[in-house]
Amino acid sequence: EVEWHYDGFDQVILCVAGSGKTFSLAPPVCEEPVSGWLSPGEFPAKSQVEEVTLHPGDVMFLPARVCHQVSTVGLSLTVNWGFISEAGAKAQQHAPADAS
Repeated sequence: EVEWHYDGFDQVILCVAGSGKTFSLAPPVCEEPVSGWLSPGEFPAKSQVEEVTLHPGDVMFLPARVCHQVSTVGLSLTVNWGFISEAGAKAQQHAPADAS
């Protein structure tokens, strides 16, 4: 299981094989286009969390900054394509220098 975090880039996630992968999703906690880990005090309330399980053949778009936690039961193979959109690239150009 991967702890709660967010990524500063958009992702397309494809589940290729295995038992699947479960994503717990919650609203963004910051406006900056950066990646980071949530401290225990920042973990979302259960009422804010939505779970999505990808099975082989499923594809999901995960926008930048969406808080998420990932878990699997058994073996699973997924492929992630991370990319920065034009809007994201412009936001990164204007982000504070210490935001990384």
